[in-house]
Amino acid sequence: MDPSAGASELLFRSVVEESPNGIFLMDSGGSILEWNRSMERITLIRRDAALGRSMFEVMDHLIRDEVRGEEMRDRIRRGYRVFLDTGSASRHSLSVENVIQRPDGSRRFIEINLFRVDATIAGGIVRDISERKAAEREIQGIVEDRTRQLDLLYDLMAIAGESAEIGVILDRSLASVLAALGCGEGAVYLLDGEEGTEAPAAAASRPGPPPGREAAAEVLATGTPKPFAGPGLALPLRSRGRVAGVLAVSRSGGPDFSGEEEALLASSATQLALTVEAVGLWKRAEESAILEERERLARELHDSITQLLYSLTLFARTGHDCAERGDAAGSADRLKTIGAISQQALKEMRLLVYGLRPLALEQDGFQGALRRRFEAVEGKLGIRSSLEVSERRLSSQGEESLFWVTQEALNNVLKHARASTVAVRLRVDGGEAVLEVEDDGLGFDPADAGEGLGLGNMRARVAKLGGEISYLAREGGGTLVRARLPFEGGS
Repeated sequence: MDPSAGASELLFRSVVEESPNGIFLMDSGGSILEWNRSMERITLIRRDAALGRSMFEVMDHLIRDEVRGEEMRDRIRRGYRVFLDTGSASRHSLSVENVIQRPDGSRRFIEINLFRVDATIAGGIVRDISERKAAEREIQGIVEDRTRQLDLLYDLMAIAGESAEIGVILDRSLASVLAALGCGEGAVYLLDGEEGTEAPAAAASRPGPPPGREAAAEVLATGTPKPFAGPGLALPLRSRGRVAGVLAVSRSGGPDFSGEEEALLASSATQLALTVEAVGLWKRAEESAILEERERLARELHDSITQLLYSLTLFARTGHDCAERGDAAGSADRLKTIGAISQQALKEMRLLVYGLRPLALEQDGFQGALRRRFEAVEGKLGIRSSLEVSERRLSSQGEESLFWVTQEALNNVLKHARASTVAVRLRVDGGEAVLEVEDDGLGFDPADAGEGLGLGNMRARVAKLGGEISYLAREGGGTLVRARLPFEGGS
């Protein structure tokens, strides 16, 4: 025997035996020719028990119970035969991942890379990838948990924006929390502002008393989460350092909450606390707005309608005195004045009534909202109106600002100008949006008006968006109000 050939075989066997990967060789009939120590470690089948035996017989001891059978054995034999007989270079190797069941019942995830030496000998390199697969499953679980958390928090934020009714928001939010965590029962408790005790604001999935009432009372007192029988968990709804309520969930007969699930519940409780606070702020802002509107109406009534009615009373009384004295001319003069005052009072009342209606600007846009205004006010008072609006839409801020400038200018026309026609034009001129409100009324001297007639408010609204406003008016010659804003297109 050639000494060099013997040295090469010894080196080959040494490399095969020391390899961290399992290595096996078999002939065309499937008889095992080589089975290294790593194959013993991975499969728990000894080398002396494998050598000379059919690979298909050995594999039969590694097939999982649920798939073991003659059909699986035939598939393995046919697959090996096709692999060995294939002459294509691209099929000289084949990589497969699978789960084996070892003789002691334990299971390992393996990766097998089959290779063909020639038409009579093939082999395989086997790697134990169980730890890698376990790490992949752990990462996948973490990703799924994070995705579930993000989905739930997104749902809670979306629900908070769908309604201003706290009961509706909490009921829908609670349903989302229970579904995400596989819980059948739950409740949200909110502090009663007058008595300081907890009261159920929402409950789901169980008739009768909501779960965790005693635990909720303890959470309200201590501000810390409290588990209860179920298993269940009650968590504080904490907002700006204050416990505003409690989220309590339970899954009867289910497993205890994991650390990830407790973290998700804590995040949900934080989101619910923010929602409860936001709804409270909305309610307070709404109440404040209602109060401000009442005060504005009171001022309007005092400054306009009340004064006009008082004038009507005085002129009616003096007219009556003239009639008793037989002064027909005086009575006629008083009646004429009463008619003019009544007409002015009617205008003021129509403005007040229109101001109480819901604003149509958001739904109808600048042009639609003004058409509704003309129909509701000017049209009923016999004032002819025209409207020309560019097809290019302004930004929402620009439209709102110019709409209120137009409203203020039209109100001035009704109150002071005694006009028979009024025209509103809105166009885009280069980089500017230009608004014009023109009437054929009495006109006025801007220098005499100062900041009265709402001119200061109009100037402030336009200046806030970087624009300017001008008034072209001559006594007896009508008025033109022109506002310019930097043009910012809208949808």
